[in-house]
Amino acid sequence: MLSGTPDLVLGRTRRLVLDFKTGRAWPEHPEDMRFYALLLLLRTGVAPYRVATFFLDSGEWQAEDVTEETVEHAAGRVADAAIATIELSKGRPPTLRAGAHCEWCPRRTRCPAAAGWFERSGSGKSSDAA
Repeated sequence: MLSGTPDLVLGRTRRLVLDFKTGRAWPEHPEDMRFYALLLLLRTGVAPYRVATFFLDSGEWQAEDVTEETVEHAAGRVADAAIATIELSKGRPPTLRAGAHCEWCPRRTRCPAAAGWFERSGSGKSSDAA
């Protein structure tokens, strides 16, 4: 089952999908919006013309026009997640994947995946106290 609810959808035939966020932009936000475009396409048969994340703290937004490639990308991520779910249910061990979300994790100072990510990203926060 796929589910998700954007904060606002404007328009009846040509739709703009908006999601409101506090704080700063993260690499996952555009992926979330592409997923919303896929959901809207599956639900209505018509993809939105644009998806955007609006950041309440700064008043800035990230917008992306929805193309066939946008929806194919989102569908590919859904397919990859479904395959991973099946593999995990059949006993494949999970894999640690570090990212920006590691910055607020209390285990970041002991996590080998997070340490590598902080070194590559240059943020230097892996040594912060948990």
